[in-house]
Amino acid sequence: MHDLKSTAPWRYFLKRWGLLTGVILVALIAVIISIINNPRITEAVLASTIRQATPLILGALCGLIGERSGIINIGIEGQMLMAAFIGFLANVWTGNLFLAVLAAAGAGALMGLLLAFMSVTLKIDQIIGGTVINIVALGLTGYFYQVGLTTEGKMQPIPLGPLADIPIIGSVLFNNPPITYLAIVLVFLTHYVLFHTKWGLRTRAVGEHPRAADTLGVNVYRLQYINVMIAGAIAGLGGGFLTLEAVGSFERAMTNGRGFVALAVMIFGKWTPIGSWGAALPPVWLHQCDADPAPVRRADRNPPPVYRYAALPADDHRPGWLCGSIKTTSRGRCSLREGIDLLIPAFLKMRFG
Repeated sequence: MHDLKSTAPWRYFLKRWGLLTGVILVALIAVIISIINNPRITEAVLASTIRQATPLILGALCGLIGERSGIINIGIEGQMLMAAFIGFLANVWTGNLFLAVLAAAGAGALMGLLLAFMSVTLKIDQIIGGTVINIVALGLTGYFYQVGLTTEGKMQPIPLGPLADIPIIGSVLFNNPPITYLAIVLVFLTHYVLFHTKWGLRTRAVGEHPRAADTLGVNVYRLQYINVMIAGAIAGLGGGFLTLEAVGSFERAMTNGRGFVALAVMIFGKWTPIGSWGAALPPVWLHQCDADPAPVRRADRNPPPVYRYAALPADDHRPGWLCGSIKTTSRGRCSLREGIDLLIPAFLKMRFG
């Protein structure tokens, strides 16, 4: 019986990547339709998507490196929360954003060290160890946080020269704050290290069969310690994004479940860095579609109607559009009947080209 991958590569691809590829294609088609309808709002929503997906991507990379090393990490939520808090405090005390980012990454690495100590040395169940980290982070940050602490600011977007002037793509990919750039770089760097270096080969060997790796001379425990700490530092960057780049302040439990969502993103991305990035973007894009309403000004003499760029609402069950512009109702949302009444005529009147 021949190997499926050697006899039918397209079948192997569809079996392994078919669902994720389908989701990405549907999202791309929706984005293209949205660009035709309203390029200005689409550009703003896509740029917001890239930025807001950053903590999910970094959290997914954290879980990915851990699981490739044989350590299941459900403590990503706690690592990100503790890093967000420490990064915020460092920003308050020093006023230096660079040092604050390093502090956030260091806090994440220390939480990773705690997880490695419980899982590798003490042989505690890995799920229990991750739960401990989540509880400890939630309790410590809530207890020591003081209301009224202020910072001098947060990280601002850095345009990358002429690349930032490219229509749509420029503002989406080449006009972002530093941690967002770093997250994109880490996706491809992690992919290269895991699948094209000796370190990555040993990491995957330890994760799949630690005894076999040990017989070949690989120090399993040391590799797991180092990888889990590196993964924790990456999760720390995700926490630092929240307080140093997205908001500029700290709130109790501000991660709001992003660590658990990152685990789902990692699984949906087939435990690969690029797959996890692709899996993180569509749900964030749908959320940003609903979260970023904007007025559409028409160059005519009629009073400009207010349109809403909406997707599946996150806070109620009344469906909006998947993509495009919707005239809002008196309640500020489209009901199901109104959405259907608007959907068909709008697509029939849509002009392509």
